Amino acid sequence: MNQAEITELTRRGIREPRPLKYSDTDIENITLEGVSVVGMKIKENDPSYYNARKSLSSNTHVFSKPSDCLTILRIWDMKTNAATITGAADNGSGGIRITSASHGFDDDDIVLVHDVGGTTEADGTWKVENSATNTFDLVGSTFSNTYTSGGKVYEDVTYPYKIEKKNLREATLDDERGWYPREDKIVVDDKDFTYDIIIDYEKAPSAITDIPAEYHMALVAFNVINLLVVPRQDDPSFHDLAASHAFYTQLFKLIESRIDESFRVSSEPEDIAEGINFEDFL
Repeated sequence: MNQAEITELTRRGIREPRPLKYSDTDIENITLEGVSVVGMKIKENDPSYYNARKSLSSNTHVFSKPSDCLTILRIWDMKTNAATITGAADNGSGGIRITSASHGFDDDDIVLVHDVGGTTEADGTWKVENSATNTFDLVGSTFSNTYTSGGKVYEDVTYPYKIEKKNLREATLDDERGWYPREDKIVVDDKDFTYDIIIDYEKAPSAITDIPAEYHMALVAFNVINLLVVPRQDDPSFHDLAASHAFYTQLFKLIESRIDESFRVSSEPEDIAEGINFEDFL
């Protein structure tokens, strides 16, 4: 669902087909609160679900963290700067053609593509073919979604360097294998460092698209539970509104239980023999 669909279903639940007590902005704001609540429920069952990766560029050794970054897991020095992607389209045969001015890649090079907006299927590691000055194709790719913006591409590095986190007290400004945090910045401990970096990080769920589509009704239920005001029992609308509140409360609990079932890690036998009934072979 998108926000408009969630807003419409929310208004049905709170019995307010047009903005009266709540504006569309009010509903959008409470929806984002629901994204956080449902996202935390998913993380509770699968801590790695919101792990993300992003390229960061800077003209200096100071990089800005992504706005949705909770915890930095690892930082990589790719030993080269990323080329900027300005387009992705069907190459005429159903594959993906990347536009990147003066990219410098040749056929059969291996490249790492990510942060592509819209054509997210381009993200990954690919072999290059049909290379031209400003374009190249991704071998084995399939174009599905319209490009919107952004994207970086690196020549794949077999052994990228991991930049270790350091205590600020240990900083010397002369160690390219270290980094330290400064407020919302990543500072690589080398004043001459000029490469782009890749970070693996844990992100905060902050958009509807961060919640799997099959759980979007939980956002509607969350909205209704928090926006619907049940009046006193002597109010003519009491029974109708109380029933609606109870329904969406149960719906939210049901989806929570489905998240538990879907994301819970299944237990495996500690020893292979524990999972085998040897009598079946006799």
